[in-house]
Amino acid sequence: MTQAPQPAIQELPLPQVTQDALPYWEALKEEKLIFQRCTSCKSAIFPPRSDFCPYCNTYGQIEWEQSTGHGKVYSFSVVERPPTSAWNDRVPYNLGFIWLDEDWVIFSEIRGASKDMAIDASVSVEYETRGDFVLPIFNLRT
Repeated sequence: MTQAPQPAIQELPLPQVTQDALPYWEALKEEKLIFQRCTSCKSAIFPPRSDFCPYCNTYGQIEWEQSTGHGKVYSFSVVERPPTSAWNDRVPYNLGFIWLDEDWVIFSEIRGASKDMAIDASVSVEYETRGDFVLPIFNLRT
């Protein structure tokens, strides 16, 4: 009796890097979480833009700033059915929007027991190497 061929195990996806975000990805390799801030209106900007503030429409007033990596869960979902076989070993896992202390939002994996997930739960960043990339992953703080 012949066995059916087994599907190839998929790798976890890697990010698509844009030119505007190169400083962000380089900083993550040093385990630094950075974002942009407009020096004109003081708004935090993420994802990175070239040199344009989407809040006050100014050019040339954007600077990079390092985040503390601390924030709160703004919204989340517990994933119990993996989107591809690459995620089989991780289910269930948590994904969500993190509102960071510097007033900007990032979408990320949130590590911690699903039963402990809650809006406004405190989180802090850690880093995970995946291929040539370092990714920000947030942990529930208790």
